[in-house]
Amino acid sequence: MALWQEPNEQSSHSLGWWILLIGSALLIQGLCAIIWNNQIRKVGAAKASVFLNLQPFVAMVLGYLILGNPVTFTQVGGSILIVGGVILSTLQNMSKYTSYNKVLSNISEKNNSI
Repeated sequence: MALWQEPNEQSSHSLGWWILLIGSALLIQGLCAIIWNNQIRKVGAAKASVFLNLQPFVAMVLGYLILGNPVTFTQVGGSILIVGGVILSTLQNMSKYTSYNKVLSNISEKNNSI
């Protein structure tokens, strides 16, 4: 005994259109995965994960520019937090990199003076 029965409706699109939709989705998803993995090898997983957080911000901006979607105050607040976090993380990593280089240069100067 069925508790819920949907009305008998026919799909307005043929099977060929559904196959094209699924095929294009799989192709695009596969292509993006290949590109993403190749770029992670070049950039590194830690740096890529920081910039992965920008996806919602970019989606909001493109939605506004291309589709005309309105931007809410919640989205603006979230965008400020996202961009601020990426900037802080990038600056923190840059300071670690420069301090690491200073330590290495001090060590090499000491070794050269000996």
